[in-house]
Amino acid sequence: MRTDYQRIAATIVALGVALSACAPQTAPAPSAGAPPQTERAAVPKGLTLAIQAEPKAFVQEFTLEADRVGGIRQPRPIVHNLLTAENDKNVFIPELAAEPLSIEQGTWQLNPDGTMDTIWRIHPNVKWHDGTPFTTEDLVFAWTVFRDPDVPKNVDSIVRQMVSATPQGPHILAIHWSTAYVYPQRAVGLIPLPRHLLEEAYLADKPSFAKSPRLSTEFIGLGPYRLSGCSTTTGAAGRRWTAWSSASSRTRTPWSPPSWRVEWTSSSPQLWTSSPPWR
Repeated sequence: MRTDYQRIAATIVALGVALSACAPQTAPAPSAGAPPQTERAAVPKGLTLAIQAEPKAFVQEFTLEADRVGGIRQPRPIVHNLLTAENDKNVFIPELAAEPLSIEQGTWQLNPDGTMDTIWRIHPNVKWHDGTPFTTEDLVFAWTVFRDPDVPKNVDSIVRQMVSATPQGPHILAIHWSTAYVYPQRAVGLIPLPRHLLEEAYLADKPSFAKSPRLSTEFIGLGPYRLSGCSTTTGAAGRRWTAWSSASSRTRTPWSPPSWRVEWTSSSPQLWTSSPPWR
């Protein structure tokens, strides 16, 4: 019996030693006259994604890619926002738009002659990642490019129904349709394009518009993250893309707090850290 007690006591002592070793250690108080300890520099938090195929551009409507293959449609929401975004219940919710299209509010109107009118109101004070204000002029430019038969794209049949795009100030855009369309909230043909950066490339060579680096490696968007780099990944077939959270985006919070970065590559994802290049 004495041996059993000795074994139990030895076990309790061993457990006590183990628990004390796992307990958090309190840093010793600095001695008098010692310089204060500096805090360790915060390491930026990051998220790395890997996709099976590398997109040719962030606007796949121009590259004619099958956007449901290989995950190539996933990077765009990282660096770019649209007027609306489709949620998991197949409902289009406002993103850059200040409100959804509504028959009750008069922003979606079916006319007796079979035509249709929609009115988009966009948020004020939204800026492109280079600091230029986003206005309805950018949407009119996008509508012009998407309707141009000389620019290859995969949304011709829908955009042809949008016969006019008339800005009513910098934040209101009226679209007149030749016929009724059941999904105008998808904003097809109104994917925001920075007119101040892309108009020259569009006018210079319309058939090759999709090859502009402003649509890929030099992309300037409106999304929660700003593209900051694209480099060849060592030992891999794809490239590594890096984007930092954008302070000017309307969708920065809660999933893109300041000083966060996202990286993606079509193979061999790698983590790396550095300071945002524009700070």
